[in-house]
Amino acid sequence: MREREAYAHDVLEHYDLGHLDQKDRAFVRVLVLGVVATQGTLDEVIDRGLDSPDQAHGVVRDALRISTYEMLFLGKEAHAAVDQGVELVKHAKPKAARLANFALHRVAEARAEFPFADPDHDDAALARLHGFPLWLCEELVAQRGREAAAAFMQASNEPAPVFLAVNCCARGEQETLQELHDFGVMAKPVHLGPDEGAIPGCLKLARAQDIADEPIAGMLRDGRVIVSDASAQAIAQLVVSDLPDEAVSVLEIGAGRATKTVLMQSHAVRTRGAQVALTCVERHGFKKSVLLNRVQACKVDVEQVVLVDARDLGGRLEPASFDAVLVDAPCSGLGTLRRHPEIRWRLKREDVDELAKTSQALLCEASRHVKPGGRLVYSTCTALAQENEYVVKSFLESEQGSAFDIVALHVGGAQRLTFKTNLASGGPDAHFACVFKARG
Repeated sequence: MREREAYAHDVLEHYDLGHLDQKDRAFVRVLVLGVVATQGTLDEVIDRGLDSPDQAHGVVRDALRISTYEMLFLGKEAHAAVDQGVELVKHAKPKAARLANFALHRVAEARAEFPFADPDHDDAALARLHGFPLWLCEELVAQRGREAAAAFMQASNEPAPVFLAVNCCARGEQETLQELHDFGVMAKPVHLGPDEGAIPGCLKLARAQDIADEPIAGMLRDGRVIVSDASAQAIAQLVVSDLPDEAVSVLEIGAGRATKTVLMQSHAVRTRGAQVALTCVERHGFKKSVLLNRVQACKVDVEQVVLVDARDLGGRLEPASFDAVLVDAPCSGLGTLRRHPEIRWRLKREDVDELAKTSQALLCEASRHVKPGGRLVYSTCTALAQENEYVVKSFLESEQGSAFDIVALHVGGAQRLTFKTNLASGGPDAHFACVFKARG
């Protein structure tokens, strides 16, 4: 990951761990995801035990991070973590063994004082306690309050649950559910709130490891089910719900790997009996082949894939020509930290503001292509107001947004102006959506 700026889950997916038993493979995942998630905090503590940060870099620092993570975040006995850490450094770079021994003993001594202040009152200590950058901790505390921010950060370090979406385009929903039941797969319907009905076709696996075994592995291969967070499933269903009975056209901006593409068409089949006329917009050419392969495997129809910067759709798509438009915004992804732990240390405060500006431009441009009376859905998987509520406010205050009204949603038994889920232990990721209706 360090050498290629890769992503943890992509590396784990393609790295051959077949020589390890299931327990050891699981521990590898814990170490990789945990070290990546807390990397900046680990480096801070390691550097406290060095004369200079430049003393440890490359594979030596990689090895020191693993042992430091075990001591600070897994509660491993210091002598075992130090001994194993020194051996790991010896394996990677024998001449650095003495340095590793010195540094890790210093880490072991510092562990008693970690996080070096009272996290109930000190933001830096709270950030260290959960392995977060200070700026992000401060932002979360400012927006949510200390208790809620701490709960969010703690949940971000826990294993992510596995949610499945039944794909009605590939096979009948009841047939797929019956097959899962017949094979003894333990999965249950998902409710976003105590007063909410179940999300149609959404299941949470009781055992995350079942995802790699039959029959689920086979269902994933032939597209009968896909892996998708429960919140993402609910948002995709918002796009194609309550549309006219006649043939409708839908535009998806930011199609990526086609997850919401599949989810929207699946729900269209579930509720309308047929797929909708769907156009996908993607900026990057290499993603087009990924998208087309995915929809083919899932038996999903896409009328066209337009390669263009969606901030300027003029000349490529007709204005006011779609019944529904989804803007799946290129956000910071902070609501998905359990699945993408590298985000928190790669992201900078100024990146959030730039992403919000891009989202605002996408939303304004997308609005030009909504038919009168049509719907516009803005969606993110972040937890920061700059990319969520502030973008909605700016859009409504803009010339383009003045022609739209927010559609009130029924969430958790109450009427709300936005769809918003919070990251919590065992629950879905933090997502946000707002539905607008074009006047006319």
